Amino acid sequence: MNLPILSSKLNKPQLMGPVVTRKAIQTKLNDDKGKRLILVSAPAGSGKSTVINEWISVNRLEHIWYSLDEWDNDLQLFFAYLITGIERIDTAIGAELKQLQEGFQSIGFEPFLRSMIGLLHQIRTEYVLVLDDYHLIENTQIDTVLKMLVDHTPQTMRLVVVTREDPQLSISKLRVKGQLKEIRISDLKFNEEEVKDFLEGQLKVQVTGESIRLLTVRTEGWVAGLQLAALSMQGHDNIDAFIEEFSGNHFYIMDYLIEEVLVALSPQIKDFLLKTSILDYFCGGLCDALLNSNHGTSQKIIHEIEQANLFIIPLDQDRGWFRYHHLFRDLIHQKLTESAQEHTDGPVTEIHKKAADWFTSNGYEREGIHHYLKASAFDEAAGLIENAWDEMDVNLQAASWLSMAELLPEDVIRKRPVLAVGYAWSLLDTGDLENSVKWLEIGECLYKEYLSVGNEYGLLVSDLKQFELIPANLASAHGYIAAGTGDIENLFRHAGDALAKTPEHAYYKRGVIATLLGFAHWSIGEFEEAERIIAGARKDVEKQVNPLTVNSFSMVLGELYIQQGRLNEAENLFASTIRRVEQEGQAGILLASLYLGLAKVAFLRADHKVAHELLAKSKAHSAKYAFMDWEYKYYLLLSRIYCSEGLYEMALDAVSEGKKHYYMNPIPDRITLEDMEVMIAIEQGRSSTANHAISEMNFNEGVPVLLETSACLYMKYHLSPLSPEPSSKKLDELSALCQTMLASAQKQGRSGQVVEYGVIKSVIVKRQGKTEEAKRLMAKAVELAKLEKYYRPFIDYLSEKEYKCIVTTDLVSSEKELANQRLTEPLTVRELEVLALIVDGLSNQEISDRLFLALSTVKGYIHNIYGKLSVTRRTEAVQVSRNLGLI
Repeated sequence: MNLPILSSKLNKPQLMGPVVTRKAIQTKLNDDKGKRLILVSAPAGSGKSTVINEWISVNRLEHIWYSLDEWDNDLQLFFAYLITGIERIDTAIGAELKQLQEGFQSIGFEPFLRSMIGLLHQIRTEYVLVLDDYHLIENTQIDTVLKMLVDHTPQTMRLVVVTREDPQLSISKLRVKGQLKEIRISDLKFNEEEVKDFLEGQLKVQVTGESIRLLTVRTEGWVAGLQLAALSMQGHDNIDAFIEEFSGNHFYIMDYLIEEVLVALSPQIKDFLLKTSILDYFCGGLCDALLNSNHGTSQKIIHEIEQANLFIIPLDQDRGWFRYHHLFRDLIHQKLTESAQEHTDGPVTEIHKKAADWFTSNGYEREGIHHYLKASAFDEAAGLIENAWDEMDVNLQAASWLSMAELLPEDVIRKRPVLAVGYAWSLLDTGDLENSVKWLEIGECLYKEYLSVGNEYGLLVSDLKQFELIPANLASAHGYIAAGTGDIENLFRHAGDALAKTPEHAYYKRGVIATLLGFAHWSIGEFEEAERIIAGARKDVEKQVNPLTVNSFSMVLGELYIQQGRLNEAENLFASTIRRVEQEGQAGILLASLYLGLAKVAFLRADHKVAHELLAKSKAHSAKYAFMDWEYKYYLLLSRIYCSEGLYEMALDAVSEGKKHYYMNPIPDRITLEDMEVMIAIEQGRSSTANHAISEMNFNEGVPVLLETSACLYMKYHLSPLSPEPSSKKLDELSALCQTMLASAQKQGRSGQVVEYGVIKSVIVKRQGKTEEAKRLMAKAVELAKLEKYYRPFIDYLSEKEYKCIVTTDLVSSEKELANQRLTEPLTVRELEVLALIVDGLSNQEISDRLFLALSTVKGYIHNIYGKLSVTRRTEAVQVSRNLGLI
């Protein structure tokens, strides 16, 4: 199921009838300089939307008006509407955001949100974003979206929230900082002059001053009460007497006035109002279906209601879609509930059922599901949700699908094998492993039971195609779980089983399963088979899914090439994918990771200057968007570079940052942050840390591919000054261990490891006194390394002098990092980022927006920078940084 957009929800409601100009409010709204949020918060019927509508209309402001409903609590649907609105303001940014949303599951909520805010900052057109009826939002993630918009409001956006209750924001802090413009009930109440203008505009008659005063007091200037009063007065000869008759609180007045209005209406219009009050928005065809009317009948009634000013609001200029004022609708709906049998042909649930049938048959499945649920027609809703699962799963909308499925009673899901398996998979996609396993078991039992007895005991299947795929979906889910838990044996078993059970034409499903199987082969060192499988999966998925998913396979293959030492192929693949993304105008979701891959290639070639430049490009792209694992991998590579340059404290700082952003990924990692901590300890000469880590290593039972880095650290330690001079027996042990790894790398075609283990073996045999064998091993390693410029092992295991004697590429150290290291207390990675922005002249708030940090956090970093540089102001920090060579 795609996310169908009802365009009328993004249209500013049409202003109806005479509107009293609220000069004081308009003046207040126009004075919004420096404000991050315009909050219009007041009870129902206070005229909140009208004053914003008038402000936008009078000033002819570009705008996005998003009328929120209950089902906008679905995060993906919320983003879909918001992005469609943005596309009306800036087509290019809107298109980029749509591509970004396609990769939502791969990117994750927070990186997606950060990227979206970054793109909004690129819009140059000034516009107003109105979130109307925000009180209907209960989703905390959407509250987070609002908070981010408030904290990092683009300069060209004016954000307006219209609500009956204050949103989950730090309103008091915004107020104290002067960043909030508030319109409250005290602002919205009509005074006597405005009441007079309003009534005379509505009734076209003069009303006495005493009646105006009394009506103002009785309604407390409440706009909805005044409008209902005006409707009730129509046809009364003595308006003054009418005003004297009613009093009481708002609810009493509204109930009284609604009765007055309904009594004056024809039975046909009254019946129309009652039945259509179940709808959030409506059109003529939908209303014909609810009332069993002939085509066009409802459109005529809608026109009569417009003429009578009965709280109806057109949602588009063509007057195709309408909604009632929410308070009026609530009151009418209450009347429907109280007297359903008296005023309708059947219960309220039957009206919802008719609405659901109409929405479903006209392509609005989500609205159909909503009304089926309201009608307690759970089987019909479940059928629609079940049929939507496959398409939404392929389009990475598991979270959105799950939000619909969770509205069903559990016993309804327990009657449907396909629905239960889809539910399990969606839980798995959203990270709920425990409940996913539970529902996989339920789905499997239901499947077997249905095969045995069919629908004899109330079991139901709507999607027969997916029913046939249940065995494959169950096996692939178990394979996914095995991959996530490192159970390689079961990963092989379940992935192979899933592939055997998945039809050839199910390209996407086969691609996902095959990739898992490829990772299993990769994990045990069968790189050629892994490449064959993943490359084949890429060809399969490109027949069915979007370019983002296809290009992500290229990224995976590039990492596979790197781990094999095929740097030329990795570089070409990353570069060509970058060109394809840019030439085809795709959203650059992959660019941060692709440039990170190129930086890793440069690092392995010992070209630190290029590696730093590519890391900078990667980081620049990440400011817009990046995959969920990007930050972790960025700091991992940064720590390797710093360690190689002798900047050990900075390397440890990068490790620390990496741990904060760790994200489990099924792609096998050859080196981890924990490995880096051991490597830094060895290089830095911290014996206690290194001794402890090495003492826990044991390779008596062989060296799995994913533990080879640990084995290299074990050998490096025993060959370093930290270890006592190794005995002949220890050297023999190291030599045998290295030979085993070398033979494995040669057999598996991993040229990079063949170079690395050849260098290590050369160092070991030289320590054994076997000079000629050492020279022979080193010569082979050098010859092989030159093919790919794979010089990293020579730097890692040889002295700089030895290294320069072997290859012509010099080790390039970053002068800026070295200058930083010479400080009494070096600046951290994040402090260096903040310092660079200070030098560029950015304000504290601009730094906060650029780095997506709280303003208080930025101030804390600046305080630390001043202390480490021994300065007290910005100009001094810039000057000292230049003098020291930090910038």
